[in-house]
Amino acid sequence: MHNLADLLVMWGFRVVSVYLLDALFVLEPTKFISGCMLSLSCMINLELPHVNVITKCDIADKEQIAAILEMEGAQFISSLDKSSNPKMQRFSRAIGSVIDDYMMVSFVMLDITDEDSIEEVLNRTDHAIQYGR
Repeated sequence: MHNLADLLVMWGFRVVSVYLLDALFVLEPTKFISGCMLSLSCMINLELPHVNVITKCDIADKEQIAAILEMEGAQFISSLDKSSNPKMQRFSRAIGSVIDDYMMVSFVMLDITDEDSIEEVLNRTDHAIQYGR
């Protein structure tokens, strides 16, 4: 993918990386951590402007997802992951802390039934590649 992206940029195309995360993954701490780490990995490996999108918000509880995204990662993880092994809790909090400290991962919610939501995703991608500037 990195070579393909480099080739497209060399040909003069504006390229943006869009990472899609299912809304139901946000509600489970371990899957959310995994999604954030994979997003960071894509961001670093592709070396492109990057947008993270939470999909399927039309079938999930948008208010709960929005509340989770407002929380700091470490706070969210520690509040929802009380049943796991204490060693894993410390590890999860440490990863959440890294995500918060570097503020590298932010998400935009996509609800296919809401035109404003679709427009927000398009605006973020346009802004990332500086379309129209």
